[in-house]
Amino acid sequence: MLQQPQRQKTGVAKLNALFSGLMAVVTIISMIIAIAIEPLWYKITYLVVMVPATILGGSIRSRRKQKSAKHKLTTVGAFS
Repeated sequence: MLQQPQRQKTGVAKLNALFSGLMAVVTIISMIIAIAIEPLWYKITYLVVMVPATILGGSIRSRRKQKSAKHKLTTVGAFS
């Protein structure tokens, strides 16, 4: 099998992973401390939907940013 080269994490991907982890930690702490203020289903849904959505959105943005940078390099080289 051919292995694809591993992509390095860009600053956007690292920041996105940090933000997603922070969202998860804050939501879990909120579930423990203020369990009676908001419904429990809301917090669980937030963890199950929003945290993965944030990770997915960040990875898509990171890929687009890498493709954009690669495209700029090839077009600049073509006109030199």
